[in-house]
Amino acid sequence: MQYAYCLSGSKTRVQKMQIGEAMANAGVAVEAPAAGTGGCALVETATAIDTLGITLDAAPTYNTAQQTNNVDPAAYVSVVTNPDAVFQCRLNGSATVDGTALVRYYCITASTDGVDIIVSATPTGSVATMTAWDDCLMFGYTGANAGIARKIAIADGTDISLAVAMPFDVAVGDQFIFASFWPGQLHYVTFTTSLLEADNILATGEDTDNVNFRPVEVIMNDVGNNGLLNSYVNLITVDHAFGGGYTA
Repeated sequence: MQYAYCLSGSKTRVQKMQIGEAMANAGVAVEAPAAGTGGCALVETATAIDTLGITLDAAPTYNTAQQTNNVDPAAYVSVVTNPDAVFQCRLNGSATVDGTALVRYYCITASTDGVDIIVSATPTGSVATMTAWDDCLMFGYTGANAGIARKIAIADGTDISLAVAMPFDVAVGDQFIFASFWPGQLHYVTFTTSLLEADNILATGEDTDNVNFRPVEVIMNDVGNNGLLNSYVNLITVDHAFGGGYTA
């Protein structure tokens, strides 16, 4: 994950913050310290309360004891603390293994209206169950509709119904990829175990329960730009320690 921009266009503010646990990777979100700890903490995969921002460097070791050589045991990370900071996060086809490709889905029945589409995880396989993907994003990976994104209106175990038709008929064998959210809607983003990428497993579907990060925009790529590995979500903190906090 990396810092992308400030939504307001304001100047980026970077602040050195003492850590309260080891932070082996740069590009992770951190939150306010818990009581009795030495500094800021990592957010959780699906929870981020009193978020402080995103780190620009790493602090692999967390020490609390006085050192025999009298070196200061405190460690610090640089944090972008703007409440409207936007982070870019790669979409991952796994909850635990970073760098996993997204799942591609194949049209298995031709659609002449560009609205009702039946997909499978394999070219000639059984119909994929999409029941958790209402209001999520479907993106043309190959075929006449490659590069075109649409919002799913209703998804079930039979087909996908789009809110707005694809401009071209969908042919058997056309491929699609998905994002489990739609920018600006009441969706949240769950991180992978490392906190570096976005968990985009299909079975997860849309996440409307967690209060952590919301998608500002989704950047998908078709087969020409290897969108299976190069698709992203730009997200923003819901509950920021310096931004007035979150109210349900």
